[in-house]
Amino acid sequence: MCAEVRDYVVEHLNDGAGILAIDETSFLKKGEESVGVGRQYCGLTGQVENCQVGVFLAYISSKGQSLI
Repeated sequence: MCAEVRDYVVEHLNDGAGILAIDETSFLKKGEESVGVGRQYCGLTGQVENCQVGVFLAYISSKGQSLI
């Protein structure tokens, strides 16, 4: 799957001046059954909460953008 996403981005979105953008986001969770749930800083609320944190990487160019 990773190779397919890379191939798509190179073929359809590459314009020679694209950038990579990385960002994290928090997901509030009420239970403890999801992987990675714990009491940790939650950027969404600015407090320590029961949440998951995800880190995302995107390629952005004048032709479009894609999470990679």
